[in-house]
Amino acid sequence: MTDKKNPEKADYHPHPVCPWWGGYFLDNWVRRVIHNPEKIVGPYLQEDMRVLDIGCGFGFFSLAMAEMVGNNGVVIATDLQQKMLDVMLRRAQKRGVEDRIKAHCCSERSLELSEQVDFALACWMVHETPDILVFFNDVYNQLKPGANFLVLEPKIHCSEQVLELEKTLAAEAGFNVHAGTNAALSSSILLTKPSQG
Repeated sequence: MTDKKNPEKADYHPHPVCPWWGGYFLDNWVRRVIHNPEKIVGPYLQEDMRVLDIGCGFGFFSLAMAEMVGNNGVVIATDLQQKMLDVMLRRAQKRGVEDRIKAHCCSERSLELSEQVDFALACWMVHETPDILVFFNDVYNQLKPGANFLVLEPKIHCSEQVLELEKTLAAEAGFNVHAGTNAALSSSILLTKPSQG
């Protein structure tokens, strides 16, 4: 059990990574109704931004964000599984946004990226990471000063104790922690990298 007063001492065990074919169950018309990308990530995006979609799957948010950032924007869509990225790229081509998306296959322990971004999203995947603090440190380094990082976690898998652990570790990584946006079936945390100066 997690000690609510000391969430960093939680007996945390990551959930298994969703298999690549699970993306077909996560990207459907029902999700498009309850997880409207314009409402969830739209408030944080502007045209010409460089944004990062961590654990992009089949590109549910990546493709929508590619439309939101416009012709000169870039979405770095990253996933552990190349098959996820392959499907995402085919969908991007059909939607006409493939020129704005950079697919990147990361490792389990690192994003393995060097460029900084204006916004990052991690939807329903932080609870699958083997070391949350290492993950948050990695994302922190990818963000420009003042940039936002939106974390969504599925309520079915993530208890309040796990969310408190994530908030504690995010703060330890250097983020300012805020309440996130409303998203059905999800808990949300908004993390901001402090501005320099």
